[in-house]
Amino acid sequence: MKYNIALIALILILIIGHVFYSFYTLFLGILTVGLVYLTVFLWEFSIFKQDFYFDKKNRSQRKTIDFYNILIAIIWTLIYTTQDSVSEFEILMIVCFWSLPFTDLLMWQIYKAKKPYTIFIKDDKLIINKRITI
Repeated sequence: MKYNIALIALILILIIGHVFYSFYTLFLGILTVGLVYLTVFLWEFSIFKQDFYFDKKNRSQRKTIDFYNILIAIIWTLIYTTQDSVSEFEILMIVCFWSLPFTDLLMWQIYKAKKPYTIFIKDDKLIINKRITI
């Protein structure tokens, strides 16, 4: 939940920075996009930090790549780039749309290397440790 709030706040900062145009808007936009990428990465990486009390645990062999996020990023990129003029704000939004697919690909590589524990059994309860989806 804290990552959802952080992403919403960063997108709002990006929009407010565009509405109230100032000298520092480009710097603020680039900083915000960098923070969006960092937030999405930490959201995915939080799987490695969680600890559970368990009777049995199983390793995850691979991470699935969410092709829906890639499709949405491609569609919005095509919508923005087929216009006559693309503003600086639209370029920053395109980069934000690509944050989830890039993080998925990065985490796919990390999963191949680390193979974290993602399935836990405690008494009669099954606990699946994965990123909370929106």
